[in-house]
Amino acid sequence: MIKFTPLALLAFLLIIHLPYRLSGQEESGQRPRIGYVLSGGGAKGMAHVGVLKVLEEVGLQPDYITGTSMGSIIGGLYSIGYSADEISTMIKNIDWGTVLTNEIPANQVILPRKHEYNRYMLQMPIYGGKPQLPSGLIEGQKLSQLFSELTWRQAGVNDFRDFPYPFVCIGTDLLKGEMVEMNSGDLSSAMRASMAIPSVFTPVVRDSIHILVDGGVLRNFPVQEAIDMGADIIIGVYVGFDREMNPDELRTLTSVMTRTSLISGAHDVEAQIPNVDYFIVPDLEGYSASSFTDGVAIMERGEAAARLQIDRLRALADSVNGIQAPPEIQPLPANDSILITEIVVENSRPSMTRFIIEKSELESGSWITPEELNRGIDRLFGTLFFDRIDYGFVALEEGSRLVFRIKEKPSSTLNVAIHYDNFYNLGLVLNYTLLNSLTDGSRGSISLDISGSPQLRATYDFQLGKKRSFMTSVFFDAERQTIPFFSNNVDIGNYHHSYQRGGMALRQLLGTNNQVGVEFYYRSSTMKLDENIKEVRPELVYLDKFIYRGPELAFKYQLNSFDNEMYPTRGGMIDLEYRQAFQTNFVSKYQWPDSLNFLDPNTSEIMDPYWRVNAHFESFLPMGKKVSLNTAFSAGISDNDKPFTDNYYIGGYRYNLRPNQVPFVGLNLNETLNGNYLKEKIALQMEVIPKLYASVLANILIVSDDITTFLDEILSWDEQTRYFGLGAGFTYKTPIGPLSVYLGSRTDLWNPVWYLNLGFTF
Repeated sequence: MIKFTPLALLAFLLIIHLPYRLSGQEESGQRPRIGYVLSGGGAKGMAHVGVLKVLEEVGLQPDYITGTSMGSIIGGLYSIGYSADEISTMIKNIDWGTVLTNEIPANQVILPRKHEYNRYMLQMPIYGGKPQLPSGLIEGQKLSQLFSELTWRQAGVNDFRDFPYPFVCIGTDLLKGEMVEMNSGDLSSAMRASMAIPSVFTPVVRDSIHILVDGGVLRNFPVQEAIDMGADIIIGVYVGFDREMNPDELRTLTSVMTRTSLISGAHDVEAQIPNVDYFIVPDLEGYSASSFTDGVAIMERGEAAARLQIDRLRALADSVNGIQAPPEIQPLPANDSILITEIVVENSRPSMTRFIIEKSELESGSWITPEELNRGIDRLFGTLFFDRIDYGFVALEEGSRLVFRIKEKPSSTLNVAIHYDNFYNLGLVLNYTLLNSLTDGSRGSISLDISGSPQLRATYDFQLGKKRSFMTSVFFDAERQTIPFFSNNVDIGNYHHSYQRGGMALRQLLGTNNQVGVEFYYRSSTMKLDENIKEVRPELVYLDKFIYRGPELAFKYQLNSFDNEMYPTRGGMIDLEYRQAFQTNFVSKYQWPDSLNFLDPNTSEIMDPYWRVNAHFESFLPMGKKVSLNTAFSAGISDNDKPFTDNYYIGGYRYNLRPNQVPFVGLNLNETLNGNYLKEKIALQMEVIPKLYASVLANILIVSDDITTFLDEILSWDEQTRYFGLGAGFTYKTPIGPLSVYLGSRTDLWNPVWYLNLGFTF
């Protein structure tokens, strides 16, 4: 007795069913119309490319293509004229680690926003006064931008039925709870919507009436849609729901939610399969929906699966092409540049439309290239006012209309981070950001570091000018910390320093990565000594605190082109500052004993104006794919007659630094306090594995308290004012921020210093 498995029985039914479908077409003399159906499956959908390669090889050509999720991307690109080899090359060249995150390189973020960019482990929009979790982990800006660029050739072709191969892809409408066939409009947004896996990617608003997520929620294998388009023969490639999934792959909230959302679509597949004439199921064991870096191997698996049926596929090609040769297909033109006669922004306020057009620096009436348009979008996205920006084209009598589709960031957000280091210990960072409150382009922000050494930073700024390149802001900063006091390299106690300043700043952005500015502010600085210091320094026994108050003016030039603020591997930095203090009031508060009979416990004097100059130059130069050379030079010089608290606090590693602090590996945080310094650093950094960076470092420091003798001390190379330090360690990129473990020491004596940091710093 012959025993059939369900899959074998299905194959048998398909084999005996197909000749009847072909014979009917042969009798009429009409070439059967072929439909390609490509399922969803995340990264496993890249197997479709290998199958398409074999179908091209045997001479088959589709009349219709349908796809869902990753199948919509491969099918959509194929439908507008890309070959299987061209799509394969794209997949090999895409940096999936960048495309599938919310991150853009830091050198695309305008300089005033760099410090805040990607600095929080949790960002929650506030609706109705309540913080909410975001609708998805990934907005997919770079993904949308990639799709828009790849479908540039679609410009002027609104109906997907007018593509070289008519195309339909599937989405799921969250509002109506029903399947949506996308067959017109903008192809890039259709592909992005079709692959919006719930909880992973945020939904896509399309046509102003649909809020769409992954079509695989309801129909992951759109066979019926290909038949409805007119297909007589269906070639289906299925890489979707794996019923034999390893339980170890369901350990995260996202994986559970994703699989749950796709169960209904998986049941629908069973109803679609009987209508498939050629069913290709690649063996993708060992790969998951997130295996995007395994694209080459997955495409090879797809090709191998198709080659198992190559004789049947070649026979099909010979049969249908023998009836009638397939029509000659012309890919849509590449459109190296497009004449833009009008620029509009969908569903946007007039003021925001002006902001977008001005900041993008794109002008109607001009020819633009994909590169120019991408640079304009990068300029817009780098302002951090938008979660996503994509675009489409509408053909006009002359030229095209460029249509921006934007998703603005929520008007208010609550952002959270934690940090720990072995000097300041544990801290919680809370940030509240308010956008477009008084005018479009305005931004208010309040950040608080709740720790044993608390910090506060509040700013409100807005951008002006035709290109929104002039920025004015008001600000207030405050901090309090306990600083060790070293005498002859010995920690003799602590003093408590508190600092506040408030004022306004004017900045002219010279580009995305550099700016000049001026700040005017009033600041107050207070220093209070511990009793144990007074025991070592008896001349200070009656001193309670020092207070310095007064206005300052600062001039700055800054450049920062690092590719990542926390983990840079390339780029440069220049930071120049001149500060001038005026009419500083110096107050000494004493606690005199009653026996001394002093009536006034305070003394006050007005200090002469004084100045400070700071300079920092740093670069990361790639020495290969995984190695970077990091060099830095910095200097600080200052007037001799200045407050004690305006000296430079030298020592520590580069994380969690405060104002006036200068990192130096080999010294404890704030170990030496000097009025002038010169520092040089050289380091070699290597990415050992993805996200793990190891480095070795050497730095040299020359210090002086007297500006008049500083040059002589530099030239004399005096060992009393010179420090050498060496260090080595690693930094690992975690979801809650960098984990950094570094060990350093001075070279003149072995004083190992550990620098530990975890989390995003203030």
